[in-house]
Amino acid sequence: MTDLKSAQVDMLLLKSLLGEDIIDIKFCLFSSRSKRGEKVFRPRALHANIRLLCENSPYFASLLREKTRPLDHAMFEFRGHNHPQMISDSEYGYNDDSDLEDEDTENKESVAKLQTAADAKDNSNCCQNYNERICALDKVASDTSKDIVKNAPEVRHIFIRDTAYRTWKALLFYFYTGRIYFAVLKSTCPRFPESASSIQSTPTCSAKSMYRLACKMDLKELQMKALDFICGTMTNLNVVIELGSPLLASHRPIFDAVLDILFRHIDSPPVKSALPTLFKRIADGQLRHGADILNAIYEKVLAKHYATSNPVPPSLPITDSNATFSFNVKPSAIPSSKPSIISFKFSDNFGKTSSE
Repeated sequence: MTDLKSAQVDMLLLKSLLGEDIIDIKFCLFSSRSKRGEKVFRPRALHANIRLLCENSPYFASLLREKTRPLDHAMFEFRGHNHPQMISDSEYGYNDDSDLEDEDTENKESVAKLQTAADAKDNSNCCQNYNERICALDKVASDTSKDIVKNAPEVRHIFIRDTAYRTWKALLFYFYTGRIYFAVLKSTCPRFPESASSIQSTPTCSAKSMYRLACKMDLKELQMKALDFICGTMTNLNVVIELGSPLLASHRPIFDAVLDILFRHIDSPPVKSALPTLFKRIADGQLRHGADILNAIYEKVLAKHYATSNPVPPSLPITDSNATFSFNVKPSAIPSSKPSIISFKFSDNFGKTSSE
């Protein structure tokens, strides 16, 4: 932890010891997705301190500077439980997000039951909202305690519809501690579900999901950490799978890095056996960046194997000695005509043309 982050955490700790309210913003984000990939649902809550977020990110400083509508189109403020419980996968905008837990749901009723259970669990584990704390403390607290609570800041409620709960939780942990932990790529091995309210383990997230979020928030250091992890965990066994990831269509640095790794293993048996499947997906129009993949592979092949073949001759100044060329012509209109030789000679200023 850096000295700055340590000081920020110390400040929040001291505030809590003095009974001051350090939670003044609540985020709600979706945490699950139907296995069919049609719906995203089960919103969960995360709590934070606005001052700490603004000091760590210009994005948050701009977003939360005033109590107005957030500038980000994927965020909106709400009160109570007036927020979506479920949206379509296309509305979410990232159908390859591995930070969403896959739920085996067959219909809306089962999804609704899951959501009700999730809400009950969240309500039992999350902090009560501002008004509930007032009512509870009014019964047992002294007049001094009441004054402290009444002076507490109002909690802002923000719903985020394009980022997973798990990714945002890891982001907040990073802002507080300076540490980030990535889960293994799903193309490497299966990932075990993480309890949404668990405090027994350090938050982890998908490096690809975090890279996408870090790009959106312009967090350069976090982008590099995520990209380094992605590249460090790719081998000949999963590089073709990762090349087909939808994220690569909109994030060129990852695309280029994955392609470089592919060519390091281009003649390995796993890559040879996996490429036909990738090309079939491209031919079927399943990959938005399919043309980019084919173009990039073609350019790589040219650069590696044909860089010195058929070099383009250097440009020469046109003079009387090199400005003449001739070729045979057989007029099609006169079948019996014999081929004639036509020659052209260009003068230095290209002003005259003669034929014989």
